Amino acid sequence: MKFTLTLAFVILLCTCGRAQNKQDKLPHDLSNVAFIKGGAGFLIDSLTIRTSLDTVPYGFAFREDTLVLDISIFSPVDELIVEAFAKGHSFKRYRCWIDGPSADVHLSIAAGRTVVDSVGLSPMDLWFRREVSNIHLSNDLAYIKGALKRSIVDNLELLMCANFIEAFQSLPNLERSDIFWLRSVLKYDVGRVKRHPWFAPLIARQELLESNLPRKLDKYELNDHLGKPVEVATPKNQYYVLNFYDARKMKCRQDHELLQESFLQDSIFTGVPFISVTKGDYLDGWLNYMREGSFSWPHYLETPPSNKPGLYEKMALSPASTYVLINERNQIEGVFEDLQKLVAAVLLRKRED
Repeated sequence: MKFTLTLAFVILLCTCGRAQNKQDKLPHDLSNVAFIKGGAGFLIDSLTIRTSLDTVPYGFAFREDTLVLDISIFSPVDELIVEAFAKGHSFKRYRCWIDGPSADVHLSIAAGRTVVDSVGLSPMDLWFRREVSNIHLSNDLAYIKGALKRSIVDNLELLMCANFIEAFQSLPNLERSDIFWLRSVLKYDVGRVKRHPWFAPLIARQELLESNLPRKLDKYELNDHLGKPVEVATPKNQYYVLNFYDARKMKCRQDHELLQESFLQDSIFTGVPFISVTKGDYLDGWLNYMREGSFSWPHYLETPPSNKPGLYEKMALSPASTYVLINERNQIEGVFEDLQKLVAAVLLRKRED
């Protein structure tokens, strides 16, 4: 009876959390999931679970060999994040896919981490992993691009389509024709799954990829580290990079350290102008960052007028760093959150030249 009451209470919490995020109108299903300990799974004494629709994970004691829960999932298939614990120690999170009406999730611990050995009664997890393995059969970027296109088209009604779209958008070898191919797919082919929250950042990124630089750089209100207004000339007849960042984020500062090493030690960005822009809501902190950094490329602080959005607001997608690669015609060819993917895109275009 105690377990029944606890489970009912947790289900109530999940329902309330989703309603607050207006996710209750999305298609739902119920999956009866059995969590089964296997291998070194005997160490596990509790776990947390979270689907793509949950705002927070929910915890359960797991002292027996099997724990059975009815889990509300996005229909027809949803991602399940499982985190196993032993005496309060976390074995990290693991992601798998489940669908209705039931699934057996076989859990274990390997190398100090949570592992899903297999998902029985629900074929989607194995199918997804095979699909990913097929994409990784080759290091050839042209092959990977083609494989991702096929995976997107084959999964237009399933949530994992979002994973393939995100990977496709992050490719270093995107061309304008690829960007407009994806625009057509998102607009005309992807079905009701597009209402899922995972698609909002993908659509925002797609809209940015489709665009040109909104206006010339000298039309934006940018200041240098001395507080002086500057008119930044838009580079002509060459690729260049706009970096939108927030120096209060550790990931951004780490990226800038790597960039500084690159500017001093190699030629990756030789001939590729690099311009960094941040927003003007932490002036003192930014000035301190400039004094401590001694960067080899220009940084500017944007203070846009209150009645219209500035360059940062239009183009910064990531809370830490967004790298926008722009071609000779002032068209966007890549939007990256990961510095290494930007480097790969720049090197690829240099080899093509």
